[in-house]
Amino acid sequence: MKNATIGTGWLAVLFLLANVLSGLWLWLHYVPGAALAYDSIVDFENALYVGAFIRSVHYFSSHLFIAAVLAHAAGSIMGGADFPTLAPGKWASGVVGAAGLVTLAFLGKVLPCDQHGGVSLVVMKNFAGLGSGPALTSILWLHIAGGLLFLAVIAAHVRLGAPGWSGEAVPGSRAVKALFAAGGALALVIVPLVSKAPLGPAYDERLAASGVVAQWHLRWLQWLTETSPAAARIALPALVLLALLTPRLRAAAGDRGMRIAWAAVAAVLLVMSFLRIG
Repeated sequence: MKNATIGTGWLAVLFLLANVLSGLWLWLHYVPGAALAYDSIVDFENALYVGAFIRSVHYFSSHLFIAAVLAHAAGSIMGGADFPTLAPGKWASGVVGAAGLVTLAFLGKVLPCDQHGGVSLVVMKNFAGLGSGPALTSILWLHIAGGLLFLAVIAAHVRLGAPGWSGEAVPGSRAVKALFAAGGALALVIVPLVSKAPLGPAYDERLAASGVVAQWHLRWLQWLTETSPAAARIALPALVLLALLTPRLRAAAGDRGMRIAWAAVAAVLLVMSFLRIG
């Protein structure tokens, strides 16, 4: 289990690098602005020879990254014999990084200004009690600045050290890393080739939002927001707080109690993710 957890961690790093490099390429061609953003994405995909592939790499690497991070966290919680006996700040930096990752993925989804992105932004602003309507220049710079901060947090997470990350020998870890890296690199090539990153029609606030659902990792929050915005505003920070306090939970309730608590939380989020939205 330890080697698998190490492998998913390094797999997440691989997907992160692919996401950053493809994102830089997109940034060079992206034009922020409600009237121009969508057309700039369409032009990028059609005018550039590998445009559609690059955007697909960016899109799918973010999803693969989130999946790898979730697997890495699950391995640390459910099967990590060393948890939470890591270097100081290791767990906290991982939690902050995971929260930042979800935020960045959400902001990136908004930027194309298609119907899904525009509705997602309106939902977010309603959730936060702000006005509606896209403000893409601000979103773009938040995405870029947040990305730089996120890279710093992930670098700190890696640097703070755990077995297999800071040079300590873990039997079989090199082979596991190589296997995960090869599988990840293959996925980054095959998935964008066989499946194109989705792009809906240009955002029109007059169109109904029914049928527009959040990405798979945020559907539970969308359902909760539509059911009770007040509950959603409590649930999100409560989830982050629970993650930050997990080491204390382990100290108080033991490994089994901690794992039961997280299994229950995961089950509730999974059920909400499959409930009807809209």
